[in-house]
Amino acid sequence: YTAAVSITDQTLPVAACKNINVALDQNGNYTLTPAEVNNNSNDDCGIEMLELDVTNFDCADTGPNSVLLTVTDSSGNTATCISTVTVLDNLAPVVSCPSATISLPVDAGSPCTITIPDYVAQLNPTDNCTGAGSILENQSIPAGSYAVSGNGQVVNIAYTAMDAASPPNTKTCNVAITVQASIIDVRGNNISIA
Repeated sequence: YTAAVSITDQTLPVAACKNINVALDQNGNYTLTPAEVNNNSNDDCGIEMLELDVTNFDCADTGPNSVLLTVTDSSGNTATCISTVTVLDNLAPVVSCPSATISLPVDAGSPCTITIPDYVAQLNPTDNCTGAGSILENQSIPAGSYAVSGNGQVVNIAYTAMDAASPPNTKTCNVAITVQASIIDVRGNNISIA
């Protein structure tokens, strides 16, 4: 007499998760894989599949997010665990900085002033998560007329663009402006002083 014996695996796998931080890319996106949150989930008969209930994140998801990991063994038994995925925006605004060193002539009719460029109006920063109109811009010396002491003086300006991340990310451009004074010769012509 021969008896058929059927062995069924009814033991659930062990689902183990870990909490992680992920950083959004330059487009404000991140794609999560099960392996990133899996913390050595195991099963006596082998793991068949790892699945997540959420895989795509964007700027609206910054901060902690609960993600469910489902572990399926080769017999179809499942177990789950929850991971906290903290989404971060670590990228500063993108700015095409002006030349780090420039020379500016003194203002016409005013040998003791120069006109500081308006970098806030000129540079137009962009950011992966913060809209252009919400990026905070500043320059250490405001645009417009600025008093100087004479030829060769160096005026240092720092331009900053700060996004709305928490904490905010900042891009800084430093510009050194060299004052280029001139004198008027007997014929009334401006002569630059080297």
